[in-house]
Amino acid sequence: LEHMKEQEKALQVDLARAEEEVSDQKSEIGDVRTKEQELRECLEDANSKIKQQEDTIRNMSTRIEEDNQMYDVMRSELETTNAQFDKYKKDSKDSSVRRRG
Repeated sequence: LEHMKEQEKALQVDLARAEEEVSDQKSEIGDVRTKEQELRECLEDANSKIKQQEDTIRNMSTRIEEDNQMYDVMRSELETTNAQFDKYKKDSKDSSVRRRG
């Protein structure tokens, strides 16, 4: 009988240890889930920032493309103006040569 009481006490100690381990593991699982949620939120935030940066880059690319098109138009207009001016100078020179001659 004494032996059985000692076994019962030993089993109760083992049970208490096991319950404590289960409690610790549940706590660790809770900590892991909390950390997982924090990381998930962090990832969502990072993805949101990346999307904003992609949008900004897309907008900048569009503006650069528009600026390049405007530059091309202005360059073409300048080339036309220069050609007209060159023709005017040549015509003026030709007509002044004709007047003198």
